Amino acid sequence: MLMQSSRITRIRLILSVAVACLLTHTCSYSAEISPDEARAIAREAVIYGFPIVEGYKTLYKQSVDKNSSDYSASNKGHRTNGELVP
Repeated sequence: MLMQSSRITRIRLILSVAVACLLTHTCSYSAEISPDEARAIAREAVIYGFPIVEGYKTLYKQSVDKNSSDYSASNKGHRTNGELVP
């Protein structure tokens, strides 16, 4: 669990750095950006990036982390415990 927690923290850090780089790049080309515009850009980045990070997290639990209860790669992607999985 600790390894997964540090991986999630690392993913959040990478996403934060990407947003910061985007804001820095945007700010370098515009004369001035207001705090409201920066908030709007950051909000859009989180809305776009959150599903990607959550999808990666789910994929990791199902395919890589053999200690996870969601691990199903050994069954070739099919569960045998009767749960409905999308």
